[in-house]
Amino acid sequence: MSGERGKGAAVFIASACVSLVVLGSCLLLFLLYMKAAQAEAVKNDVTVPLRYHPASSESLQILMLACEEPEDPPELILLWDYDAPEGVLTVIGIPSRTVCVWNGRRDTLAGHYDYEGVRGALNGVNTLFGIHGDRYLRVEEQGLAGLIDCLGGIEYTLETDETLGGRSLSAGTHLFDGHQAAELLLWSQPLPDTALQTRLAALAAERGLTESLSSRYDAFAQTFFASCETNLSQYDFLSRKKGACAWMEDGLQVRSCLLEGAYSGSEFTPSPESLRAISAILGE
Repeated sequence: MSGERGKGAAVFIASACVSLVVLGSCLLLFLLYMKAAQAEAVKNDVTVPLRYHPASSESLQILMLACEEPEDPPELILLWDYDAPEGVLTVIGIPSRTVCVWNGRRDTLAGHYDYEGVRGALNGVNTLFGIHGDRYLRVEEQGLAGLIDCLGGIEYTLETDETLGGRSLSAGTHLFDGHQAAELLLWSQPLPDTALQTRLAALAAERGLTESLSSRYDAFAQTFFASCETNLSQYDFLSRKKGACAWMEDGLQVRSCLLEGAYSGSEFTPSPESLRAISAILGE
């Protein structure tokens, strides 16, 4: 009897040992599998850096005033609106002869500029669109040419032969350098062609504000400050560099619109519909 009990105990111990060996083997295989899977996951894991997304504080509105000589009234008035979070740059063409009333004084924007300088033009544009812009850049013909050259010129396509800025041009694609483009932008005989000015400005932005410029951002900033008078600071450029370069690399969206209306002699009266439409764009 005791022999049978001893035999049963031996069988039990042997079975337990086999079970432990099998269980240990399964656990070992499971651990090896998990380790291999983890190593494969690490091997295949490609770290993608998060793209910098600009904040709304990096958005900017700036009024551009351009003239042939520093003492002349502006023949080119453009309002640039940069929506940093959306990556949209809007260029708004405003006839320099646009009539508005500022501080009880009725005059054209060029007249307000002549009477009160840059502040007069800024206040006139703010009154037109119901905004509170205070940034500006003022540039004469030579500085304007330098800025356009830094952007790579302006590529303009004509479907038919045309005369632009007193110059006869054949149908086809033309690449204007800074000097040629500045002449066209400031042509004012008999009145500035605001529609052409706006198209050329948008084309300059589309051609120049690209990935290529993002690698030359600091050089462009130097050209910008050397070419014009502005109340933008070096910090304004530096604080927007990361976001602006990200959009230029991904594809900055450039759009344009024109303040529409009618001339009466040398005065331009904007249409209420156009004023409302542009005010809505600036309020987006």
